[in-house]
Amino acid sequence: MKDFQNFSDQNLLALVQSEANQLAFEELYARYWKSLLGLSLKLLDDPEISKDCVQEVFVSLWFRQQNPIKSPISDLRAFLFKAVRFQIANQMRGDRIKAEHIDLYANLDLDNRLEENLHAVDLQNQIDTLVQTMPNRTREVFILSRFQHQNNQEIAAALEISLSTVENHINKALRILREGLEKSGQLAFLLPFLLH
Repeated sequence: MKDFQNFSDQNLLALVQSEANQLAFEELYARYWKSLLGLSLKLLDDPEISKDCVQEVFVSLWFRQQNPIKSPISDLRAFLFKAVRFQIANQMRGDRIKAEHIDLYANLDLDNRLEENLHAVDLQNQIDTLVQTMPNRTREVFILSRFQHQNNQEIAAALEISLSTVENHINKALRILREGLEKSGQLAFLLPFLLH
């Protein structure tokens, strides 16, 4: 086994490129890992992300050296430090973009919820207005059914009317609501969901 400690950076790079020599690469890694990590920690102040950035630089170096078309690296130390700075800049840019997207989606979600709430309030106001326009007995039956959650038999007993009369008043109330909501542009098919 060769001792690569006395080899120059250029000789080690040549071995990595020509023979894919892993031991030569490990020597380069050992020479620069700590100083590159120190730079990364200084710029990022996050140990895990700093390690990932340095690791990514070494992985890129390995694959770069396997590509014979790439121009040779004349100053490995300068190349590695520049590569770490570039990797950190990419990381920060990615984090910023992620944060912007999260903020954007959070704001969109908030805007959507606000719009949905305003729409629901508007719809409820329209329903309340339409309920007030109903004939007295129809309104009374509808309120007992949909807002006080009484069944048809309970309503019939409370108002001393027949079960079929209760059903007729509920159908009339729903027709008034459906027609009123259609005129105002609201979706009438939502009516059963909103009123049960």
